Amino acid sequence: MATAMMNTQSKEELEKMVDLAFHCKMKDAVLCEGGFCNAVYRVTLEDGRESILKIAGNQPDMIMSYEKGMFQTELWAMELLRNYTTVPVPLVQFATDYYFFMSKVKGQVLNDIYDSLSETERKEAIYTLGTWSRQMSSIKGHNFGYQYNPELQADTNREFILKLMKAAVDDGKRVGTELGFMTWDELWELYQQFSDYLDDCRESRFVHWDLWNGNILYENGKIQGLIDFERALYADPLFEHEFSGPLDPNPGFLEGYGKTTFTKSEEIRCILYRIHHVSTMAMEGDFRNYEDTGMRDWSISILKKEVEKLKAFQEEETEHLIRKVEIGDEEALAYIQTESWKAAFQNILSKNDLELYSNFEKSKEKYDQIVSEFKTRGFLQMVKGKPHGMAFWGAARDEQYSHCAELICIHSLQENWAKGYGSSLMHKVMEEVKNAGYQEIILWVFEKNNRARSFYEKFGFSVKDNKKEFCNATEVMYSLIIE
Repeated sequence: MATAMMNTQSKEELEKMVDLAFHCKMKDAVLCEGGFCNAVYRVTLEDGRESILKIAGNQPDMIMSYEKGMFQTELWAMELLRNYTTVPVPLVQFATDYYFFMSKVKGQVLNDIYDSLSETERKEAIYTLGTWSRQMSSIKGHNFGYQYNPELQADTNREFILKLMKAAVDDGKRVGTELGFMTWDELWELYQQFSDYLDDCRESRFVHWDLWNGNILYENGKIQGLIDFERALYADPLFEHEFSGPLDPNPGFLEGYGKTTFTKSEEIRCILYRIHHVSTMAMEGDFRNYEDTGMRDWSISILKKEVEKLKAFQEEETEHLIRKVEIGDEEALAYIQTESWKAAFQNILSKNDLELYSNFEKSKEKYDQIVSEFKTRGFLQMVKGKPHGMAFWGAARDEQYSHCAELICIHSLQENWAKGYGSSLMHKVMEEVKNAGYQEIILWVFEKNNRARSFYEKFGFSVKDNKKEFCNATEVMYSLIIE
C-alpha cells in the first residue's frame, strides 16, 4: 500500500526509468508491500529479466534526524559489502540521484515464513546470519556515524552516540511523543551519566543496524541474502540490531558471530544503544501518522525496562567512588600497592625483590611523603565503601619527555579485577591530564606484564623503543597522544 511519503510513479514514468537504465521496454511493474519511506517496485523487463526499482521518499519532514541521507547510504553500503565481503547483497544496476535499480535476491522474506520453519532450520538461518554479521563487522571505519548525514558523524564513539541520542530526544519532543513514565529531558539526563562507557569502543566497524527477519531472504533451507541498507553506518559492532535491538540476542546469532559473553561495559553499551533504538521506534508512528499505536506502546514498554536496568547500574555505581587523595589515605594507598604488586608481579619479579617492594611499612612511609606533596594528582577508588584502586600522575620524570604527563602508577586489588573499575579509574586520570593541558602522556610497564600492557593498549597507548631496568626486570615505555 502506498503511503504519503512514497514517491510513486505513473506507468509512463516507470517506463522512462526502465528505458534509461536498460534500453529495454518494461513488461510490468508491481509496487511492493511493506515499508513506508521509499517506493519499491518489482519490475519485469520485456525480455523476461527482473529488477528491483527503489525510489527515494518525497516527504523530508516525516523522517527522523538519523534517517537523513538514507538513499545515498544504501548505495554506499551495498557497494562496500560487494567489494569487501562475500555476504550476498543486491547488485546496483543503475542509479540516479533519487532512484536506482538493483538485482533481485531470490527467496521469501524470512519474517513471513519463520513460524513455518522447523527449529533446526531457524537455528541454521540465524547462525548463518551471525557469521555474515561478523564478516560485515570486519570492515573498519574511518569515523563513527552515518556517512551521508554529516550532522551525525564524529571522531569518537562517545561523541557520536551522544549526538545521536540528543537528536532522538529533540525529535521526540518536536513530534510530541509522550513516554509516560518519564520525560525526554529526564531520559537524556540519565543517559549522559553513562557516557564514560562509550569510550571503551575506540574503533568503528560497518554495521547494518536493521538485521531483523524482514530484511533477510530465505529459500531452499537457507538464507539467500540481505536487503535494506538505508540505516547502515560505522559504529561500535554492538550497535548491530541483534546485540542492541528491542529483543534479546538470539543464541544462534551469538554463536555464529563468535561472541557469547559480555563485559559490564559491553552490557551497558548495549543498553544505551537499545534505548536509542526503541526511542526511535516509539516516535516513528508520530512522524509517519500511523493510526495504530501498537508499535509505540510496545517500544515504550521496552524502553522503560532498559531505563530500569540503567538505574540498577546507577545504584550499583553509587557504591563506586573515585576521589582525590587526601591526608589520612596513606595506609589505604600502601595496602593497595603492596597487595596488587603481590598479585600482579609474582611471576615477573624475583621473590626477594617482590618482598622488598611490597613491604607494607616501607610503602606507608613512602606515601606519607607522596600524599603531602602530590595529593592533587592522586586518586583513591572506593568500591562498596572500601579502598580498591589508586593512581598517581604528574609531569614526566625524564627530561627528554618534559613536555609530557606521566602515569606514575595505577594499582587495584585483585578481588575486583575485570569488573570495569580499572577502566573507570583510567578515564578519570586521562580527563585530569587533558584538563591540565597536556597533549601526550607516557608510562612505564614491566615488559612481561601482559595483562597491564593489554589494558593500556585498549586505551590507545602504543609501545615505544625505550626500555630500562627496574627491580632487576625490564620496563618498556608506552605513550598516547591526547586528542
